[in-house]
Amino acid sequence: MRAKVRMIAGTALLAGTLFVGTSLRVDATPPATESEHADIERGARAAAEGRVRVPTDAVDGVVRVPNIVCEPDPLYLTPFDPDGTVEVVCEGGAGAVYSYSMRLTWDPAVAHTSPDSVAQGDLLDGTGASTFFFARNAGAANEIIIDCSILGPHDGVDGPGTMFTIDFTLVDTGASVVDLSIEHIRDNANQDLAGFSEDDGQIVAGDVIPPTVTNVHVANLTLTHTDDYIKDGDGFQVTALVTDDDPTFGAEHITADLSGLGGGAAQNPDGYAAGTATWTLGPAVCTPPDGVVTVTVGAVDPGGAAASPATDDIITDNTPPTAVTGFDAYPGHELCELTWTNGDDDHLAGVVVARLGEPVGDPFYSTFASSWPAIDDLFPSNASQGAQIYDGAGSASTDEMAERNIYFYQAFCYDEVRNVGPAGEGARDFSTNYLLADVADGINSWGGDGSVDFEDLMMFSLFFGVTNPSLPEAACDFGPTVNPAFQGYGVPVPDGAIAFDDLMILSLNFGMPRAAGGSVPLLPDPSEGPLALSLAPLGPNSASDVEIALRLTGNIDEVKGLSAVVEYEPTRLEFVRARTSDTMRASVADIFFWHGAGDGTVEIDLAVLGRGLTIGGSGELAVLTFRALAGGRSPSIVSADVRDGSNARLDVELVDGTEPAAGPASFGLIQNVPNPFNPTTNIGYLVPQTAAVTIRVHDVAGRLVRTLVDREVDAGRHVVRWDGTNEHDEAVGSGVYLCSMEAAGFRASKKMLLLK
Repeated sequence: MRAKVRMIAGTALLAGTLFVGTSLRVDATPPATESEHADIERGARAAAEGRVRVPTDAVDGVVRVPNIVCEPDPLYLTPFDPDGTVEVVCEGGAGAVYSYSMRLTWDPAVAHTSPDSVAQGDLLDGTGASTFFFARNAGAANEIIIDCSILGPHDGVDGPGTMFTIDFTLVDTGASVVDLSIEHIRDNANQDLAGFSEDDGQIVAGDVIPPTVTNVHVANLTLTHTDDYIKDGDGFQVTALVTDDDPTFGAEHITADLSGLGGGAAQNPDGYAAGTATWTLGPAVCTPPDGVVTVTVGAVDPGGAAASPATDDIITDNTPPTAVTGFDAYPGHELCELTWTNGDDDHLAGVVVARLGEPVGDPFYSTFASSWPAIDDLFPSNASQGAQIYDGAGSASTDEMAERNIYFYQAFCYDEVRNVGPAGEGARDFSTNYLLADVADGINSWGGDGSVDFEDLMMFSLFFGVTNPSLPEAACDFGPTVNPAFQGYGVPVPDGAIAFDDLMILSLNFGMPRAAGGSVPLLPDPSEGPLALSLAPLGPNSASDVEIALRLTGNIDEVKGLSAVVEYEPTRLEFVRARTSDTMRASVADIFFWHGAGDGTVEIDLAVLGRGLTIGGSGELAVLTFRALAGGRSPSIVSADVRDGSNARLDVELVDGTEPAAGPASFGLIQNVPNPFNPTTNIGYLVPQTAAVTIRVHDVAGRLVRTLVDREVDAGRHVVRWDGTNEHDEAVGSGVYLCSMEAAGFRASKKMLLLK
């Protein structure tokens, strides 16, 4: 056993007698005895119960738990509170304490104290016996020895209790260790007691520098694409960089106001390491549900110095966008052109367009035609149903697919937090992905090549007039159409006959995809009076033949095609032939002309071929030749179906066949011709009596583009031209526009498509 011997000036107690003078101290560190092991076990239990400090010493590999400690630890001194007291507490050891001697040192540049500032505690003073207590400097000004003993033949005390207290006063900013050393701890037989270990304290002085809080950031853990927005139910994380010079500074000194996201108003972080405080929470409960939430992070160090709070804002959004409006789908060759107007939202992020194909999957659609009332069931019900063919922030797209079909589109707006808007009726449309009447991709070869031209016309002509066509000629049964009705870019609803409805669709699309045209000056007569069809004899070609002209009058460049049925008496007249008039035959335009004869009737089908082309002027359309068998009533027109440049039916008088009408019976707005157009189009309208008429063009958002008519108009049929410009004579862009008419309580509108 090795011993360290040193002479100290102090006191010694032997057999209850106080000796003052020089004493001999033997400092030995033998292996732990059985009683010391018991002391160590007691200390370990005390540590486990939180009654003593963390182990700081070990002897022969055995951990000794400090049981003489400073409280508080550390002691904080500031200019605002410069005085403080350290209490040295003995928590008990091996045996009852009768006397002790402790040495204490500190940094005098940080704090000041003196022997006069040391006071006895209750550890020995609380026994009821007389005690001796003395504190003195031990050579250096910053070294004090404290001696204390019970006087007389009494037992010692087990503790715990306060050995002594020391008052400190701030000197300057800094930190100082309160260094405790055990000189001796003895029982009433003046024998050293084992099982005691001291734990130094600390003084943190002048800590007026507050913590710093920076880089507060709120992250959305649910939405990986954004940290700027959040909604109810999202997980989130708050981080902040928080630093302080105090080594005892920790998470308990940091708080965040998370009340706007459903957390606490002063919530400690659940993690603090390397200067970063972290709060991980969710699901969020946003207050306000739509607006801005500010997260504020603050800190107060153990000395009471507060940091300047730092913040981060996050936008809350629990309201989905409104529905897309004005959604339109137009056919092309193996594609659909899509346009729309996005819904309203302060934080709109984009729109998803989903697509379903019509279940039949062929270009004839017999099932589609018969199940028309259930058409709403064929649209995607949500953004993930079917194929997502567009996801972005635009308002137009092209959907390319090769298989001929009807395709159904539904658009859904979504915002930054992925709230999805409703599937509104204005956010849907359906279309073919091919041009109607594009039935041939070469001479005598069925298919499609992206244009409606001579080869398609030849195929169509071969089977015109056929009913109940079978494959492949059934491909020519593409009329009438819906969505929109009778339009060349509508969806076919086959009627089992290749007839006038199909001819009109072909005439609308002929020449596609080339640019649209206008009226063709086919007929020489002026366009005055009501629109009418009449028959006029031209005189005999021979002794027995009679020629009768089919005449069109009152045409304001609006008629594109017609189907008329002429009735005659077969016992008195024999039908010979029908042909186009000389003026129609001399035209540079392509004219489809067909006639079919029945028992006492002749049907004439005629159309100007070409997108946007109409008949200009009035005059003779066709000549019918009859052979006279006997005298009698002249032929008469018994029915007629006259269409304009958008394939809409026109009101027409049938002179010689029915009682003529004096003029339009009611107000009416006629679909513009041509439509689609570039850049001009004609808009017809009907006025039954003199009235104030207003016709305006708006965009799909409802903004006025141009006023075309705003005056008193006489009764009759009228037409106004729009050249695709606004009120400032500036050309407008491609898109869908609305033409509206108001007159004497009448209101109507038509959709127009400008394609450049």
